[in-house]
Amino acid sequence: MADLTNQLIANTYKDLLQVNAETANAGLDGTVRAIQDGGGTAGPISMSTAQLNVTGQFALRGTVLTATADQLNTLALGGFSAFTANDGTILLTEEGTSVSTATTSVTARINPSLTLTDLTTTNLIVTTVTATGKVHGTTADFTGIVSIGTLDAGGLTYPTSAGNNGQVLQTNGSDTLSFADAASGGGFFKGDNGDTGDATTGPKDIFRINEQELNTTTVITTIENASGAGPITIASGTTLTINGNLTII
Repeated sequence: MADLTNQLIANTYKDLLQVNAETANAGLDGTVRAIQDGGGTAGPISMSTAQLNVTGQFALRGTVLTATADQLNTLALGGFSAFTANDGTILLTEEGTSVSTATTSVTARINPSLTLTDLTTTNLIVTTVTATGKVHGTTADFTGIVSIGTLDAGGLTYPTSAGNNGQVLQTNGSDTLSFADAASGGGFFKGDNGDTGDATTGPKDIFRINEQELNTTTVITTIENASGAGPITIASGTTLTINGNLTII
């Protein structure tokens, strides 16, 4: 029906909306009341002079909004801790927002200008972020400018400094990694590479130990001298080529 022009009330009253008021013809007041059609069938909307309440599905351009009112309230700028996309991705995207704690078992995608004090996730993709606390996760892909106080990934705690030149990464056996000076090889050597090894303890490694079987194909070139303690056997399928000098002691 296009409009009510020249239509009888008896034929059109069910198409009119009304307030389910306690008193007839009272209209809207401060109490939230259901909106009904003229036949008394209530819809999913209730109204008062101060509030509109939707009790059924709410759709925007045909798409039903599935988030709860509490979830929508957390989206207030500066107050939300997690924003979940339809595919389950956790989005922390409000620029300038400070998130104190965000915990999820899916993916966290963080846009620039977010400050995190504690984030737990299985997959972390970061462009530009400052993390003042710990970042926990099993995988992390950092690009751009990243500043992290402590990185704790997969149960491992990493050092916060770059260490010194020549140092190596070591573990204490309890999920904590740290930098340490690289261990020197046994013995003490002099030659074109200078003095190598520990000059104090190296000379005390009196006995040079080698296996009795060669299992790797080896070539001693024309400019090389080599030695080894014998007897030495050459394993099947292994070749020893001597173009220089080899001494078996």
